[in-house]
Amino acid sequence: MCGINLIIDKKNQLSTQNILDMNRALHHRGPDFDQFKILPFGDQTLYLGHTRLKILDLGDGANQPISFDPKRYYLIYNGEIYNFYALRNELIDKGCRFTTSSDTEVLLKWLAIKGEEGLESLHGMFVFVLVDLKDRRLLCARDPSGMKPFFYYEDDSYFIISSEIKGILASGLVKKELNAGQIGHYLNFRHAQSPATFFKHIYELPASHRLTWSGQKHISSYVNRVDSHFTGDDEEILKTTEDLLIDAVGNHLQADVPVGVFLSGGIDSTLLLTILKTHYPRECRTFSIAHNPKEGSYGTKDGHFARLAAKQFNTTHEELEVSPQILDNFHDFISKMDQPVGDSAAILTYFLSEHARQSVGVVLSGAGADEWFGGYNRHLAYYRFLKNQPLYEKLHPFIKGLAPVLPTGFNHPFRKNFQLFKKFAGSVDRDPVTTFQNMVSFQITNQRGDFADWNPVSDGNDKIEHYLRQALTYDRRSYLINDILTVNDRMTMLHGLEMRMPYLSHELTQYLNKIPATRLVGPGRKWILAALLNKYRGQTFVNRSKEGFGLPFGNWIKSGNANHLLEFLKNENCTIFEATDNDLKALITNQLDNHNRGSADNTLFLWSVIILGNWLEINFG
Repeated sequence: MCGINLIIDKKNQLSTQNILDMNRALHHRGPDFDQFKILPFGDQTLYLGHTRLKILDLGDGANQPISFDPKRYYLIYNGEIYNFYALRNELIDKGCRFTTSSDTEVLLKWLAIKGEEGLESLHGMFVFVLVDLKDRRLLCARDPSGMKPFFYYEDDSYFIISSEIKGILASGLVKKELNAGQIGHYLNFRHAQSPATFFKHIYELPASHRLTWSGQKHISSYVNRVDSHFTGDDEEILKTTEDLLIDAVGNHLQADVPVGVFLSGGIDSTLLLTILKTHYPRECRTFSIAHNPKEGSYGTKDGHFARLAAKQFNTTHEELEVSPQILDNFHDFISKMDQPVGDSAAILTYFLSEHARQSVGVVLSGAGADEWFGGYNRHLAYYRFLKNQPLYEKLHPFIKGLAPVLPTGFNHPFRKNFQLFKKFAGSVDRDPVTTFQNMVSFQITNQRGDFADWNPVSDGNDKIEHYLRQALTYDRRSYLINDILTVNDRMTMLHGLEMRMPYLSHELTQYLNKIPATRLVGPGRKWILAALLNKYRGQTFVNRSKEGFGLPFGNWIKSGNANHLLEFLKNENCTIFEATDNDLKALITNQLDNHNRGSADNTLFLWSVIILGNWLEINFG
């Protein structure tokens, strides 16, 4: 992976220091090499910066900014183009010659020849800026799944692009101002609402979009999604999915550095490992998180199942045991976050990446499988709600009355199941849109986020499919990008580690997008992947209970191991309280008291506000 930086100096008033400072801020994204170029851009000045992490073609020929025609084209790029060999061969047939074995040179020449028409042929994770000096034009794009980040800022003097917000701020050209409107959205959904950010006037380019600039910027989607009638049976679905996954794993193994696997012992990562070891046999390192068994139902059994998978499929396995000491450097961890994300997977990914980077340069991850194969508990719960809505409406008073009685605030074997039941009981509404919104929200503020764009439908045969597809689309376009992929990119890149996600391969997601949502979810959560893993002798991992990737933080709060993270509550003038209209402090205090008394499990909300409160104090306190 890499970091990209760009400044268009509209009034020709800068020095090299600004782009140097931007590159320095993104050194972690590309610790192997950094470089900048200063180019005339009509009557303006263009600064291009790049920091490189060497994964493919370790030589210096693929260093960036890269050009094959210094009087016209330059490229800065972050990512991997997995089908670059096919693109390269097509270009060779047209007479192109190459001096490196990198995907960077292929991307540059592909774009120079194909332009915007060539965007849909790119299969991979990427953001890039192609500079055309002759036409005084920029062509920028972000991959369809949103795996790689792209931020921008513009005023009368400058147009600025960077892989991270910290790069834009490091330029010294942008005033650091809080966009307080994001706080309400975060309190519901645990992340910012893209394309806006927590900083005024700094925006994120949406996934599957291009940005062109030739004096003015224009943003539009470059992906043409065509819905087609799907006729395949279950056997065809399993066969096609398996073939596409095998190809995806092979493509994602392309690297000139060692490749490992983040292994949880769940269906997603274990299936990737089995495919890797079966079809691409090689030595492989696997890495996992292990919770102390004393954490009980607040922890997970990932460590146990990851060890079983590593033994069965013969890997060199390493695990990182999680203890409250992981919070000792919490404020240093928070200070490195561009924007707050209320997901405790972030801190685990941060430390696991630090550990893995000592022996590998790339890790494969099962990220994206839940969103694309209907793997979350809420997907199946929502499907059942839609299918039996009249019954649930009649039973709702009983369900809602029963939920508070179920104990979730202390360790016992059924605690997680009771917690899911409580969430469902508190989510059901006559309106299907509101029901799913409640399922993914803390329901703290009245901000609806991306649900404002949902299309209602009248009763009919297509109602279940319509709402369930919108639910899956929400998780793929909002939660996956703004939470999961944001966490994965920032936490791995802070240690110069590249994460690759085969479940988000272009060909696989294109195929899954054709399958009706009811076919993906109706037979059971991730039934396709479960069936494939069974085929590869993975019954042990299919039959385990689904568990989220996170800290046993709820237990640590009750034991007093997280008290130092709550210091911001003592500050009456804390930014988190000043920026909200409702009595947030009373709400947090009430949730904390209920949690400590054992009357409720408020782990997710408490972690989320701790992240937000401390992040605001560090950045705007």
